[in-house]
Amino acid sequence: MGAVSGTDRPERAGSGTGEDLYVRYEMALRRAESRAGSLVGLSGCFFAVRREIANALLPEVPSDLGSALLSIALGKRAVAQDLAAGGYYVVLPWGNAAEQRRSDAIAGAVPNAKVPDLQPLDDAARMIARAAFVIGVDTGLLHLAAALGVPRAAIFVGTEPGQHGPLGAGKIEIAGGFGQMPSVSDVRAAVARIAP
Repeated sequence: MGAVSGTDRPERAGSGTGEDLYVRYEMALRRAESRAGSLVGLSGCFFAVRREIANALLPEVPSDLGSALLSIALGKRAVAQDLAAGGYYVVLPWGNAAEQRRSDAIAGAVPNAKVPDLQPLDDAARMIARAAFVIGVDTGLLHLAAALGVPRAAIFVGTEPGQHGPLGAGKIEIAGGFGQMPSVSDVRAAVARIAP
């Protein structure tokens, strides 16, 4: 373990405001990242890191992002490395600048990993259609994989898989559930069941 993150709580939690919804979404993603293998960002307001990580931080990189990424780079925890070791090419798509930084950092620590350019939806669909399988949280790209019949391991935490789970042809395995964080071994087992 290289770093431990605190949890953000908005001033008006449960209010349904934009900030409240965003923070709840981000914390659900952070919990899913943790269970799936490694965080790719920490709560800037409160986190702890090993001395070796803190000493290696670069001043131009925000410490909350840099600490998580250095933990991955130093081999502390990363599921993507399991996939690369199994001979798979790991593709890490992104939709905004923060996601691109995360994808780039993970790719830097994982052999056979690639970060594609930002793509229009039809190009993303062609990329997904060529994938051996897809691992993801409840997002549009996971549902696109379902529509294309690509085998998928779906990680759920903030939504109910029975209501929001991807439908379609092809193998599907669900890890987690609404308010139920899957363990790393749960995600690995789901991937093993769908991987060719």
